[in-house]
Amino acid sequence: MNRLKDLITDALLRLGVSANAVTVAGFLIACLAGASFALGRFRLGGVLILCTGACDVLDGAVAKRSGRVTAFGGFLDSCLDRLSDIALLGGAGLFYAAHGPLRNTLLAILAAGGAVLTSYARARAENIGVSSTVGFWERPERTFMLMMGGLFLRMPSVLWELAVFANITAAHRLVHVWRQVERPSWRPPSIPVVTDILFWEHPRYCWQYDLYVGLGILVPLLLPIR
Repeated sequence: MNRLKDLITDALLRLGVSANAVTVAGFLIACLAGASFALGRFRLGGVLILCTGACDVLDGAVAKRSGRVTAFGGFLDSCLDRLSDIALLGGAGLFYAAHGPLRNTLLAILAAGGAVLTSYARARAENIGVSSTVGFWERPERTFMLMMGGLFLRMPSVLWELAVFANITAAHRLVHVWRQVERPSWRPPSIPVVTDILFWEHPRYCWQYDLYVGLGILVPLLLPIR
């Protein structure tokens, strides 16, 4: 995969494509994916999410390879990521608003709120000098599950998952920052396994992370909800 990424990155650089252009292209593809969801073309939306995910990887690679890593590039990427989240979940919400059940539209709204708040909590925490990277359901995981929901026609199940766990991640970050700033010596009560799953603090690329990813995929696939 790294070899393929390098080949595409080199091709983009030869064509004179900037990292910011790749970022904008990824956002536009995400908008197309959201429109596909709104029209009920869920599998097409899943494929388009795969494409926008590739852009998320390539924009950073192009910036590093060209030696043009800029503060504005990171700012633009972060802003368009939030709009992409809204486009994807908004598209799904519009489909269910038109075709029902309306419960799924509410789930999409809750999931979008959790997605935006998760990212906003991290950004605001960094502004006051506190690291707030805790929680499992960050943007790569959320986007991946939306792709799976589209490809396997399990969008309602995925919306349930994101509506619940994206907001738990956001709440976890709020509590984490509160503890660091206001109550550094306070420790919440812990329930083995349950606390570990809900209030995730493991890094990526460990066996716990891989196990949680597997569960996140299997639950919507094995428990289809209409």
